[in-house]
Amino acid sequence: MLNPMNIETYAGISVARYVAMRNLDTSEIDKIVKQVEKNGGNLFERASRVMSRVGFVDKIRYSVPLDLTDHNECIERNALETYLLCTCLDTLASKDDYVEIQNWLKAKKIKPNVDKPIHGFIERNQVIDEIEAGKSLFTKNIFLSTLLKVLEIYNEHYGVNRNIANLIKDLPITAKEKLASAYTIYKESDPNGKDDWEQERNIDSDGKLKKIICDYLFQYRRNLYTHESKRFNSFGGTSVARTLLHKGITDLSPAKTIHLPSEKPIYVVTCHYGDEAEFIREIIISCLANKFDLLHSGWSGVYEKAEKAKRLLYSLFYELKYNIQIMQYYLQVLSEPLIIYNNNNISPKLETKVTQAILSNNQSTLPIDNYFLHSYFEAASQFNNEVEDSSQSVNALIMKSKFHLYSQSLGNQCMQLLENYPTWTYSTNYIPPSSL
Repeated sequence: MLNPMNIETYAGISVARYVAMRNLDTSEIDKIVKQVEKNGGNLFERASRVMSRVGFVDKIRYSVPLDLTDHNECIERNALETYLLCTCLDTLASKDDYVEIQNWLKAKKIKPNVDKPIHGFIERNQVIDEIEAGKSLFTKNIFLSTLLKVLEIYNEHYGVNRNIANLIKDLPITAKEKLASAYTIYKESDPNGKDDWEQERNIDSDGKLKKIICDYLFQYRRNLYTHESKRFNSFGGTSVARTLLHKGITDLSPAKTIHLPSEKPIYVVTCHYGDEAEFIREIIISCLANKFDLLHSGWSGVYEKAEKAKRLLYSLFYELKYNIQIMQYYLQVLSEPLIIYNNNNISPKLETKVTQAILSNNQSTLPIDNYFLHSYFEAASQFNNEVEDSSQSVNALIMKSKFHLYSQSLGNQCMQLLENYPTWTYSTNYIPPSSL
């Protein structure tokens, strides 16, 4: 039986349940709690912060309104999405006992508190003691030399490169292999750069991973975005994903190659995964699963299948919301009529492409009652036919149609499935939301 949990532990276990991509029984949860307590640190708190940000990125991708016709808004949204995910990698890489440099310099003892020992404290003091013991004048050169030595000591224990090295070392093998094979990066001026990268991919995988994470993701997608407000062409991204889902396409965007022109030398980068943000998200979730010792050989396949099911659910949800807007257009229930088309002589119709595809090809993918979904599709199709052929007023047809009843119920089901993701993608005991 599980002991009562505090808020931090409960939040951490919620993350563990999410990233496991399978059901966890009470004994497994108890084991996770005991292991985290034994290891100390703040894994639960750190995992909760990372997962909260990932959840926010999901809202940016799927829920926050986006004008797909506004090129600048799309660029900004894509850049923000990738940047936020890079900060999650940064959080996973940083140390539990991280100390800011000003506090490190001011520290007067090696263990000012139980939780945060000061790493490099002895070495720092040795450098200062050598200067104090020397008879030479404290010149500008000596000051700069001392400052550099002290900074080197600090960076050895708390610096970004050290954290990146730790992140790479701690990456699960499957994540390392995926990350190393996901990118090709070389200098535009190097005629053999592409071939050299491909040949050395498996020889120096850690070196390649450091270049991908530190030199590319952190430099171009995080640092230049943060400090210089620079955005670069994206691989996939929110705007591309939304466009595809509105068309009923749940596959990720194809591989793409871009040039990064703002820095010298110019780099050529190919993302073979297609949608970079989706890929980074998978790496983050797999790292969290690994930290809870929940990663298994088939994890990646389960995760990608679940994400594709989620994209299908959002595609259906977008189609449903569009159809509701069509109804609002007809009934003029808004303070101003919602204009779907510029030409008012064209009668908008309800979209059924995604619903029809689910009924035809993906009946077992979403836990929505097939009979109910078929009834929704039939009601939409009947309404479209009657709007086109009938002499009755549209308002009268709407009042007669059962579509508004089915659409409301379907919307509730979609919302419940989104709230219960990813449980319904793998659990055989999941009870689908009622269609009543």
